Amino acid sequence: MWMSAGSGASAELRRLLSTERPVLVPGAHDALSAMVIDNSGFSAVYCSGLGSALSLVGVPDVGLMTETETVFALRYIVDAVKVPVIGDGADGFGNAINTMRTVRDFIRAGVAGMHIDDQVAPSR
Repeated sequence: MWMSAGSGASAELRRLLSTERPVLVPGAHDALSAMVIDNSGFSAVYCSGLGSALSLVGVPDVGLMTETETVFALRYIVDAVKVPVIGDGADGFGNAINTMRTVRDFIRAGVAGMHIDDQVAPSR
């Protein structure tokens, strides 16, 4: 059974991170690359903002990909693998309220963890 959503994936990611061993998490830009990572034996997949922007929109990661497009890509990646997925939350896609929406939407997409950059928009 695939782990695709919710607390199971988050619990597994927390378990991985609680060990004394480093966790190598390769970046994927779409469901196929995520499946290759998963089938290669890695414990988790990272959904790269740069990779997704280049793959989906054809632009560098300079803030042109929307929150909705990012969540869209994450859903496919989460559904394609058995391991936890870590998502790139960029700068939260706006102000504090946008960031709240981003976190909620990432959780609903089944992402096990995420990071949000502490930076001004657009990215430097």
